[in-house]
Amino acid sequence: MRNSCKQTHKEKYLAVMEQVIPCEMLPKEFSPHYPDPKGAGLRPKSLERMLCIYWMLHWYNLSDPAMEESLYDSYAMREFSRVDLG
Repeated sequence: MRNSCKQTHKEKYLAVMEQVIPCEMLPKEFSPHYPDPKGAGLRPKSLERMLCIYWMLHWYNLSDPAMEESLYDSYAMREFSRVDLG
């Protein structure tokens, strides 16, 4: 959590959703359908991270570019989706 006394509405909402959605368990269900390329090339991002981002796209009605921008702007969204900019 960031160094602030006040928790934003978005942080509260995403904390509740973190409890409701078993992010760690879902990849087991979806992994057979997620690409696992062999050989050279870029690896896809983790399934857990992509599911979290996908849900936020829908919860906040964002386009892909707006979601990308939100991940840079919002600590709460980065924390929920386990994105580290550092």
